Amino acid sequence: MLKWEHDDVRGLLKILQAMTLRLVDGRRVDLEDLEWIFEFNRDYVDRFHHGREEYILYSSLKDEGVPECPLSELFAEHEITRSLAKVIRGYIEDYKQQEAGSRIPPEIIEGCLSYIDLLLDHMDKEEKIFFPLADECFTKEAQERMAEKFQTFELERIGLGRKEELRTLIDHLKNFY
Repeated sequence: MLKWEHDDVRGLLKILQAMTLRLVDGRRVDLEDLEWIFEFNRDYVDRFHHGREEYILYSSLKDEGVPECPLSELFAEHEITRSLAKVIRGYIEDYKQQEAGSRIPPEIIEGCLSYIDLLLDHMDKEEKIFFPLADECFTKEAQERMAEKFQTFELERIGLGRKEELRTLIDHLKNFY
């Protein structure tokens, strides 16, 4: 499930990269679309995906005896992505207050590029190290119980239907960007 979610996040990052490249070239990007990207980030990447990793996967790995150090590194990376996304949202809000037609500030562009790099590196680390470790640590039955916990977490954390709504949004933006 987490691997599939990474595919969704990569879709988000491809769109964000296309938007950012437009901005670098001085072309227009709909500010509302950029805001939607970071709404997807907040609800899907952070609350939903990172939440499931932190509250279910990482805690289960810790219970299986995986040392705290590498797990705390992943937690720290989640915090960094949260902070960076919040800063970018703040830059976007500040920009909305500026005169219409003004150039997008470089802080937004630099923040988006940093965000993309950070999240791609983070997912690569999880897929090469922690997901295989989880496959080794947990029996098929344990993974099925974890999948049930993931479903419950989804309903409690973002609500019924929100994941599909967010995926539809990303599909729409993929077609445009």
